[in-house]
Amino acid sequence: MSKFKLKIGDKTHGYRIIAPFQDIKKPQKRHFGFFRLRIDRSELSDYSKHNLVVLHGENDNSILFNGRSISYRRRTSCRLFDNENDRVAYFRESINGKLMFTVRERTGTDNVKSRLQIICAFILSKFMGLFTRKNLLFMYEKFGRYEEGASILFEYLIDHGYENAFLIANPDFLPKDLDEKYLANIIEMFTFRHYLYYFLSDTFVSSEQIVRAVDLDSQSFMLWKHCRKGYRKTTHIYLQHGINYMLNFNSPFRSNGRKVNKAPFYRQVHISSSKKEAQHFMEEGLYDEDEIYITGMPKLDKAIGNEDADKIVIMPTWRPWEINDAMESLENTTYFKFLQSIVDAVPEVLEDKIIILIHPLFNDVLNKRSEFEYGEPYDKILRDARLLITDYSSVSFDAFYRGSNVIFNWSEKESCMKKYGKGTCIKLTEDEAFGYVCYNQEELTEAIKKAYYEPQKQEWIDNYMTLNEFNDGRNCERVVEWMKKDGII
Repeated sequence: MSKFKLKIGDKTHGYRIIAPFQDIKKPQKRHFGFFRLRIDRSELSDYSKHNLVVLHGENDNSILFNGRSISYRRRTSCRLFDNENDRVAYFRESINGKLMFTVRERTGTDNVKSRLQIICAFILSKFMGLFTRKNLLFMYEKFGRYEEGASILFEYLIDHGYENAFLIANPDFLPKDLDEKYLANIIEMFTFRHYLYYFLSDTFVSSEQIVRAVDLDSQSFMLWKHCRKGYRKTTHIYLQHGINYMLNFNSPFRSNGRKVNKAPFYRQVHISSSKKEAQHFMEEGLYDEDEIYITGMPKLDKAIGNEDADKIVIMPTWRPWEINDAMESLENTTYFKFLQSIVDAVPEVLEDKIIILIHPLFNDVLNKRSEFEYGEPYDKILRDARLLITDYSSVSFDAFYRGSNVIFNWSEKESCMKKYGKGTCIKLTEDEAFGYVCYNQEELTEAIKKAYYEPQKQEWIDNYMTLNEFNDGRNCERVVEWMKKDGII
């Protein structure tokens, strides 16, 4: 064992083995022991959000720390809090039983009060379940925002008499003019009622993964166990953030999205916008035909663009390997430099039209800098977008649907694909793109000069319609009909 080095992510770490019951004179093949290592709070920024822990030896030999694969338990270590940077770090067992080291921002379920409420809600739900069992629809979005598909479908369900639909929301994000009829079925996030209804629900509806129904990253064993009761006991209606035709399922970054990693725990139904997208789910995600609703995304039912739209919206997708780097030095990240290069490419006469939209998972970091603060909801901003510039974000589908032109800046595509992992590629090809594709600064500037002033080209519209077949504003209606046929409502 002395020949092996401990690697956490891409960082080599020193360690010491403590084997209290091992007799050196009588070596054994197996024995009980500890790995002891020291990680200072000041070192946490050196790690990515999720880091695989492995013993790495000579000739690329390695030993993985294997736990109980496909386990209902999510075993985690004690947490190390970095109060100065508002971070928390801990070791945990991944879905497939590997040992991971997680470094993330502190969240709502990290405090003692929430942990006690979760325990009480879990116990009460078991008692209530003995007397009644309603088929609740637990609906939510990231950070409790009142947007995306969940809020649109929620309003449709309430309007049509489905009183068993409940939406989790942050009160700060609720529209001030929201109709009173919706408020009774809106639950404030990180409250006792939030946790209780979570444990009482078997059907979850969101454009976010089911593990984020309460918090983005929670250590709670009870939360983890409830959403992993089995394929025939729990259902997740995955509404999608956008049309799923960018990063392929064969990417290590998206491996958890495949059916093989969901089926042991719950049934996941994907909302799809076209036969072409559905084929992508079946071929690479290995989902069955009855696990795909070809209906169009509910959030597009209320997606409109203003006739006087004149903004240039810049929104690249996030780079997960740079989250912790951004917390330390935002200006030194490739994400920041990529944003800056796009801004620099905009002609001077159009500079006052620029709006920078940050991916939600980067937003908390970047919004600490006043130059990136923009408090309006994404929907309202996209209504005023005349032109969207991105790399490969699915927001491009949303913007084009509203009438905006789109520019794909692929100047850093290859380097990003390598960061995502071996086998990663963009499904959307240059021939399938519904806008200009640029590979350098000069091409980007020329594309902006043309795309800002011209209407959507017919060839772009044709390409787009192969990936989104619906534009009649009846996507929610189709989703509900599929849910009825499926016996969910």
